[in-house]
This record gives sequence, C-alpha cells and structure tokens, in this order.
Amino acid sequence: MKRILKAGLAGIAVAAMLSIALPAAALPPKPQLFVVTSTTDLHDIAHSVGGARTEVIHISEGYQDPHFVEAKPSFVLRLRKA
Repeated sequence: MKRILKAGLAGIAVAAMLSIALPAAALPPKPQLFVVTSTTDLHDIAHSVGGARTEVIHISEGYQDPHFVEAKPSFVLRLRKA
C-alpha cells in the first residue's frame, strides 16, 4: 500500500513540475511594438520606456515645429503600421 502511495505521489510531483516548466517554454515571443511620435523628444521617451521591444519612428525633426509639419502620405503609412 505504501509503495502504491509513493509511486502515486512521485507521479503527481513529476506531472506538477512538467506543467510548470512546459507552458513557459511554449510561449511565443512577444511581438514588437511599433510607435509613431510627433517629436524627437517623445521618440526618445518611448524608446527609453520600450527598449528593445519597440520600434519608434518620429514624424518631425528636432528643428521643426510639430504644429506646422505638412502631412505626407508616408506619414499615413507609418501611422497605419503603429
């Protein structure tokens, strides 16, 4: 009776260890986050927060006023990707 109990507990222990270890290994990598910012300052902040998991693009350059940047079709494509 004790042998059966020990074998059953060992089986449960192995099953518990496998159930903990396997899902972590089977998780797919998290997708990269695309961020579009209006200024280079916000670009730096988003890149600092997101790190390697983000791809950050800025629309205006540092010398431009973001309120007066003319819209381009390429901006729409960038925003659509984000």
